[in-house]
Amino acid sequence: MLVKVNLEEALRHLRKVNSVRTVWIDAVCINQHDLAERSSQVHEMGNIYSFAERVLICLGLPNREHGSAADAIQRLANFAQSMTLSRRGRIWKPPTSF
Repeated sequence: MLVKVNLEEALRHLRKVNSVRTVWIDAVCINQHDLAERSSQVHEMGNIYSFAERVLICLGLPNREHGSAADAIQRLANFAQSMTLSRRGRIWKPPTSF
């Protein structure tokens, strides 16, 4: 099966060299060209992931322009943590930078 570069990279990083790892990959397990199947499976995602022993997410490799997705998530977390809230729960003092 032909896969996109991002999935190939993810599979290479997630594989176990000395043991078997069973994975469920929506891009492979769901027929992406069948809208009815894709739609019904999306509604089942909560069930699918709730039965997983472990959920691994590959956010892609870092690049020069954007860095890594993990870095971006950390910046967002820092941004959210640094916000000051008014008594009504509205943001009144946004941070100076993100």
